[in-house]
Amino acid sequence: MNFIYSNFVKNIIIVKTLTTLVAILFINISISQEININENSNINNPANQIINKYFEAIGGLKKINKISSLYKKFTAKIVDAANINLDGELKYKTPNLFYSNLSISQIGEIESLKYDGENCIIIRNHNNKKIVNKMEGEVLDKKKINFYPFPILALTKKNTLFTLLDAKNNLDTAYHKIQINNHKNDTTNLFFDKITFYLVKKEYIDNGKKEIIEYEDYKSINGIIFPFREKLTIEIDGNIVQKNINTYTEIIINQKFNKKEFQ
Repeated sequence: MNFIYSNFVKNIIIVKTLTTLVAILFINISISQEININENSNINNPANQIINKYFEAIGGLKKINKISSLYKKFTAKIVDAANINLDGELKYKTPNLFYSNLSISQIGEIESLKYDGENCIIIRNHNNKKIVNKMEGEVLDKKKINFYPFPILALTKKNTLFTLLDAKNNLDTAYHKIQINNHKNDTTNLFFDKITFYLVKKEYIDNGKKEIIEYEDYKSINGIIFPFREKLTIEIDGNIVQKNINTYTEIIINQKFNKKEFQ
């Protein structure tokens, strides 16, 4: 994905620029809500114990395991980019089918992504022309964990190691900080509230790029707790280059999807 610099964001004047700007929105949409403990995980691992408490706080394993699909509808606001209204949809179907689209009311759909478990296709509409690209290789390997309805559940099934980090280095002691050790060249940190055990923040660091997602406004849908607002901040070499606020307007559990919708 192309990096988006702040001065570029503030001067959006053509659809081509806007398309580049929002291309990362649905790819980086939040880490899903569920965290589960794999049967083969070390139950004495402090990180796993915290993750399990989070799991219980948002509804419990029994309810989560009954979810086979998830639909999310959202609106997105790009901070410092006035008068741009973005609408999006996300569809997840177990085990790992994924669909997303992003549109502008004045223009229509500008980008969509489909993943059928093997192939990942991105379609961008520019100047009334469809540009089709295939995501593959290392880029796909890093992104496809977010194509699961509950990606951390998928990680636990792969015996991913979770590490609880201590409260040194000025870490806010109101949160438990857990590191996901799933790639050698990047780092993902999860922050859980020590009282509610809700996931309140995620950090993804890859070389000089950092993505921070803050989760707010938790609500219950069929007994499962979801955050309805996500704040995404992207930094490159320590400089903030983009801020997005995503607000979910609808979440539906176990809506029926046809596999063709993901192809």
